[in-house]
Amino acid sequence: MLTDSSVITVFDPTVHQTTDDAEVRDLENGDRTGGGDQFIHDLPDVRWRRVRRPVLITGGELTLEMLDLRFHREGNYYTAPLHIKANGGVFLIDDFGRQIVSPRDLLNRWILPLEERIDYLTLATGKKFSVPFEQLIIFSTNLDPRERVDEAFLRRIRHKIRIDPPDREGFTAIFRLMCDQRQIAFNPEVVNYLYREFYDQGKSARSSDSRDLLEIVVSICRFRRQPVDLTAELVDEAAARFFCRI
Repeated sequence: MLTDSSVITVFDPTVHQTTDDAEVRDLENGDRTGGGDQFIHDLPDVRWRRVRRPVLITGGELTLEMLDLRFHREGNYYTAPLHIKANGGVFLIDDFGRQIVSPRDLLNRWILPLEERIDYLTLATGKKFSVPFEQLIIFSTNLDPRERVDEAFLRRIRHKIRIDPPDREGFTAIFRLMCDQRQIAFNPEVVNYLYREFYDQGKSARSSDSRDLLEIVVSICRFRRQPVDLTAELVDEAAARFFCRI
């Protein structure tokens, strides 16, 4: 992106998944047609990349500075802020209310963009310019939103969705999916054990528990250099660490 003779980089390989790799390889390899020195005319300009709709996730590390342009004095260029990199996709703010920046300051920063779908950025020279604010913003929190923000902001968040803890059937389906993603054989006795020892004893089952428990199981097996097997003994050890029964 170019404004006032200043270059602003938006593409970020850690965020954007490219879809034009074949064309770029052709350009880098110097593919030609017609037998002469005529290069293919429809190859892309590598200063621009075609990408899938981005999904950008940020958590407690979010600060107001991360929502402004970052100027690289040595190279004389700017890096676009997080929400601009997420344009055309999804920007998920996880653990809302636990950020370094206060919820009030963050929401005051975004009152206008959420209303007008346009944001204003400032160059090092002091010049302001407008940019599109076109992404799906998701605020995820396990805190009461009414205790964090005022009613004026909540009105700008059109949809509020309450996600309750999963029931046993839902938890089992999530656990099976997490096992499939990690190529671990699912053992239904693991779910029976967790409910018998924890969830039926007053602890609320969370959708993320299966992921976190499996990560502990994999870590234990990797440390011991043994194959991952969801035995009762191994899950009991992982659960004791996860639920602080050490």
